[in-house]
Amino acid sequence: MDLLDTIINSIDTNIMLCLIPLILSLWITNTIFKEKYNSKKVLNIVSWTVICYSFIILIRFIIEIIINADNVAIYNRATGPYWWSYWLMLFCATIFPFTLLSKKLRVKFWYVLIVAFSIKIGFYFEMYVIIVSNFHREHAPSGWSNSNFMYLYEIGKFFIQGIFIAILSLVIYNSVINLKNK
Repeated sequence: MDLLDTIINSIDTNIMLCLIPLILSLWITNTIFKEKYNSKKVLNIVSWTVICYSFIILIRFIIEIIINADNVAIYNRATGPYWWSYWLMLFCATIFPFTLLSKKLRVKFWYVLIVAFSIKIGFYFEMYVIIVSNFHREHAPSGWSNSNFMYLYEIGKFFIQGIFIAILSLVIYNSVINLKNK
């Protein structure tokens, strides 16, 4: 289970958190170059990546409940005071991405962007709470004021990585298509 968690964390950090800038980059490329670089086909690949990731997360969640039922926090979270937010995050991360199995929805940039945002809605809300609570911390020591810039640096890193993955995906996909056509 540790190996699976390591793989999921690696995919999560390097791909899933970069989906929003990746999809926005593909959309901008599609808008500017008018289908010249096959960005909708790359979006289709990204959609299938999201579907596979969601399937793996769902399987891992079910295995964790079966194997480690006593130590899983689902029972407290699903019935606690914030049960609605837990069920919303669970639905958005495990069930909602499977709507991308529809081909009509899978090639729409805005829909895939909404799905990408909803997969990580818990992470984005957590980052929002941390940043806002750091801004309103008047009693914090003076060395703590730079922590907001650390989070903004991390967000910027995800955006640059997403743009890089989008460009790399477009270059690789178009190179493969050009090699097939020769």
